[in-house]
Amino acid sequence: MSHFSFARDRRSRICSCHSHRGAAVSRTTPSEIADKQLQRQRTPPRRWLERVLRGGRLAAHEDSFFETRQEQQDRYYSLLDEYHRLFKLVEEELSYATETQGSIYYEGDLAAAKNALEQWLDCYDALVSIMLDRSELEALVKGCERAKQTFYDKLKHLPLP
Repeated sequence: MSHFSFARDRRSRICSCHSHRGAAVSRTTPSEIADKQLQRQRTPPRRWLERVLRGGRLAAHEDSFFETRQEQQDRYYSLLDEYHRLFKLVEEELSYATETQGSIYYEGDLAAAKNALEQWLDCYDALVSIMLDRSELEALVKGCERAKQTFYDKLKHLPLP
């Protein structure tokens, strides 16, 4: 006599010796396991299904995507304007430092020129990090490298305070 008794569900047996404290012994066949796995694969995840059934959530997500894209473009144009403004500032500060050589203002003008150059390079780094168009990026890099070399040459020719 087997020491397992059949329960109502034919897929599991319960031990009759009671030493297993009612533990069910599974009799699930490999084909049933494969069927369950296949059914899970065909069933979409609950979170996805709930979003589809709710409706408007996906459309709201698309709107926020476009807002984010618009915000990125706004940031890009803002940084580009800042880049050009700082470029002009570096030119002005370097010309002030050149004009004021030997005066009491020279040390301050030289420090202002170095500070403006540092801000311009920081803005350039930020701009390069968000640029997506390769041709615009290459043009910006070429222009910046030439301008940076010119600015460094001008600074090199200025005497120390």
